[in-house]
Amino acid sequence: MIALLLVGVALALLAAVHFFWVAEGRVIFGPESFFLALALGTYGASAFLAGPVSRPYVLYLGAGIAAFLLGTMASRLFHRFEHRRELAAFTAAPWQDDLRGARCALVVALALFSLVVTASYFYLLGFYVPLAALRTLVSDGPQAMIATYNQLRAATSSAAGAYLGLGYVSQFKDTLLPLITILFFFRWRLQRDRVSRAVFLVLMGCTALAAVGTGARFHLAFFGASLTVMGLAPYMRPLRFSRRQMVVVAVVLMTVLSALTLMMGARGMKTLDVPILWAPYQVVERAFISPSEQRLEVYERFLVEQPPQWGLATLRELRSILPGRLPVTLSNQLHELLFGSPYGNVALDTWGALWYDFQWLGVLVAFAIGFLMNAYYVWMLRGPKRLVRLVTLGYAGLILGISTDLQVLILHGFLTCFLFLAVLAFGESLGWLQRWEDKRLSDSAPAGA
Repeated sequence: MIALLLVGVALALLAAVHFFWVAEGRVIFGPESFFLALALGTYGASAFLAGPVSRPYVLYLGAGIAAFLLGTMASRLFHRFEHRRELAAFTAAPWQDDLRGARCALVVALALFSLVVTASYFYLLGFYVPLAALRTLVSDGPQAMIATYNQLRAATSSAAGAYLGLGYVSQFKDTLLPLITILFFFRWRLQRDRVSRAVFLVLMGCTALAAVGTGARFHLAFFGASLTVMGLAPYMRPLRFSRRQMVVVAVVLMTVLSALTLMMGARGMKTLDVPILWAPYQVVERAFISPSEQRLEVYERFLVEQPPQWGLATLRELRSILPGRLPVTLSNQLHELLFGSPYGNVALDTWGALWYDFQWLGVLVAFAIGFLMNAYYVWMLRGPKRLVRLVTLGYAGLILGISTDLQVLILHGFLTCFLFLAVLAFGESLGWLQRWEDKRLSDSAPAGA
């Protein structure tokens, strides 16, 4: 325990150096900060829960976080990055509204297509989990509602044995739709026009309904967190949240998440007696406590006996995102190891995946991750201040910061964000967006002008 405590002190010192030297006393609203917050919380929970067998793994986790922090410092030196000066210069630059005209029409078309994909998915699935649970509540009471909710929630990836490709649907339902919703929020803040406000409000309602339809809470929480983070980010000045908007988002998000937690019954409520605290408790429990318990057990019962895979483990897991399904993935095997059934997922986190693939050499990979995440933020600030570009990169950066491995990074939509930018750029490169806009302007011009 003394060694874990000393490592914790060392991490606190390195984190302080990162804050005062790399970030120069300003919070970096980029992937490195999101990753670091989760990593430090995981280390604290793991150090508290670790037994004699798993303590070496917690030391490995601490070494990896230290290497990550050193990687951000190396990036700062390599890029000669001065956070305060460059952030001030970026916020002082004028905004370029590239969400207008033909490009705006294309973005709206992508939003409509995402809605069609989402509606088709729920139609083929045959149920909408919260609605089915509420119907059961009215007809059969609370206990039946809880059973229905959890049963249907577990069945959302398939229906009657038919594969519905939830991972692919999620790219539209849980990535593009929320991203475009956030884009129109800032378009409304930039232009103050009624059309952008109306589009934003409609899309926000659709995004929230799509996010909770499978019974999971993560996608709604992530949408709310993304909107909040982007609404607070210094680089979004002067388009950031007002205090009233901040309060409204927080209250609505906590209320909906707590309602979903109530539908899950005792599994969601744990031992808390205050309903409004269910959602905040679940955030802490799901982000740190429960994952740390599971991953320490995975280390003791599985990882400690495995030789390094040298990247093959990651490649095998990437197969699961290809069309069709693998019979049993590693996460299914780990679920069976811990709970006796393969019907569920216990995925490795960043540190488990690095250990499984590289063991102690994974510390070098953690250094590279820190370097690249800081470089990503530098790239954001040194590029043009265009609305679509910045919001999309900020949203993708949040996905990058919380992803645990390449598979999760892809499934949560990191690549989809860049495909979104590529589709817009490709349309412009062909010239048809400009021709569409020129035709629209000529048609709307007064006769004889």
